[in-house]
Amino acid sequence: MIRTVIGGRVRRALVGCVAAGVICAGAGVAGCSGNKKPVRLPQPEAVPSDVPEILRNTIGAECRIGGLEPTLATGYGLVVGLNGTGSKEIPLPIRNEIVEMMERRGIGRPSGSFAGMTPDELIDDPNTAVVSVEALIPPGSPEGSRFDILVRAVPGSSTTSLEGGTLWTTELREGALISSGPDRRIFARANGPIFINPFADPAVSASADANKIIGRVLDGGQATISIPLSVTLNNPSHARARAIVSAINGRFPKGAGREPTARGRNEELIAINVPYAYSDRTGEFVQLIRHMRIDQQFAPEWAQRYATALKDEPELAERIGYCLEALGEGAIPAVRDLYTYGEVRPRFTALRVGARLGDVRAVPYLQELVEQGRGSVRIDAVKLLGRVGSDPSVNRFLRGLLDDADLAIRINAFESLMKRADPMIRRTVVADKFVLAEVPSRDPMIYVTQQGEPTIALFGGDEEVERPTLLRAWDGRLMMEAPVTGDVRLFYRDYRTGRSTSFSGDGSLGALIRRLAHKPTPEKPEAGFDLSYSEVVGALSVMIDKGAVLAALVPENDRLQLEMARMVQTQFGDVRPELSDDGAIEELTPGDAIRRDTSGTPDETEAEREERRRRYVVPAGDGGGG
Repeated sequence: MIRTVIGGRVRRALVGCVAAGVICAGAGVAGCSGNKKPVRLPQPEAVPSDVPEILRNTIGAECRIGGLEPTLATGYGLVVGLNGTGSKEIPLPIRNEIVEMMERRGIGRPSGSFAGMTPDELIDDPNTAVVSVEALIPPGSPEGSRFDILVRAVPGSSTTSLEGGTLWTTELREGALISSGPDRRIFARANGPIFINPFADPAVSASADANKIIGRVLDGGQATISIPLSVTLNNPSHARARAIVSAINGRFPKGAGREPTARGRNEELIAINVPYAYSDRTGEFVQLIRHMRIDQQFAPEWAQRYATALKDEPELAERIGYCLEALGEGAIPAVRDLYTYGEVRPRFTALRVGARLGDVRAVPYLQELVEQGRGSVRIDAVKLLGRVGSDPSVNRFLRGLLDDADLAIRINAFESLMKRADPMIRRTVVADKFVLAEVPSRDPMIYVTQQGEPTIALFGGDEEVERPTLLRAWDGRLMMEAPVTGDVRLFYRDYRTGRSTSFSGDGSLGALIRRLAHKPTPEKPEAGFDLSYSEVVGALSVMIDKGAVLAALVPENDRLQLEMARMVQTQFGDVRPELSDDGAIEELTPGDAIRRDTSGTPDETEAEREERRRRYVVPAGDGGGG
């Protein structure tokens, strides 16, 4: 939140001014003139800011940036669509709050949702559960930005599982969860299907694999107001505050229908609205603000000075890089001269600045790092290539990485291509539940996200199930038969309703996934199982485990663990061995975080390749559910 602050020293100065005026008025005009010394108002003490010379005159050198902590937003909500695993036993204050919410939504009226049911009847239904809803809204989130939500059955209830449930639209208010007290400002709303560990039988209420009274709603939260940051001047000055506002708005002009990026509140405080383009890169935006020059004159000359300092003071490389990036496109000519510089830090920093500013001339040098580098530098370079502007050669290069021996490179190349809307990746929204991406690749792999937008990525394009196959899973509720020839038949008995459904198809994995998630309607009556995102992922895991699908299943958590371990080992700050001539340290392999290596060897036979694919079954670790 932004609070208008008048510094204590300034407030005391104003009080002293008023007091002096009263004394003068009581003593008469003569008493305040003549031989009397003029009254001197106390001046605010300057707040020193000890920064390197090259970083002087930047906003961070003269100001403090506030609002960098996530905003806690909470509320109570109702999960519907359970299989008798809900509970009516909830504390009375919480029940009263939920009843009031449902009455505002029209529950109990003759028409609409749950027509004919009173709010109390709906709460008492065993197919519903009252839950606490929590979110940490990222700092500076603009209105409309999305984030994940945590839900859990309220303490004291007898809810046994939230599996298969959907969170009804819930208002999230600032601060800790309370069931009574003064109204708190509404910051966000949340709704959507509950995501629970997909690698456990959805019909089992509790097991060693999952705590099923806790789950997440991926990308289910949406900010209803912008949460601005703040810039507070160390030494209040109207002129300086105006210069800072002008510098920020010049670099980040407001979008159509949006608030200005910077708005001065007084001589000391400036409110900052994060541009929507940076809604998922708030940290980067804050660094740009912190390292932006207040005086915007002579930008090309300052770009050259920063480039020189990058060579002379490599220990300040990251901070100087942000100074260059904060100058905008005018800094590109200065950083281009460093793309081939001999020292590690200046070269990589210049390439990072160039890529983020969209300089296509950085592309071949980043590609060289991907091809010749090692470890985390390769990953960094792939991510930076995804940031370069529209350039078909970048897309072609990233497509070639979809078969890289390094698992993390494959996935980061895919994510970069998704952000670039590459036409070679077929992207479809399945049943309004998740994104299905079919990725051209020679080595089959299924990558599933566990945060943000739910996504199943089929590496290898549209693979088919293995033939012949006979699969029985989930205590016989899921069965598949794939004969040598003919259609593949699937059967599923819904543990919620007991209703059985079956369908036949050609064995295409993409078509099968669509059918698993499809809910038959009068408009689209074709058979489907209406599985949730987590249930579809669980079904794919079972099929891989039983040998019906020959592909690696890689949950996002495993990929992030691999990257984190690799970043710790080659943290930028020490000389990175992949870019130096001083030798190398032992390289981390994908198998250190993912149980089995999927890369194979260039000279393996097709039979060896197939055997490797058969052996490789993940998930490793906890799968990230709940």
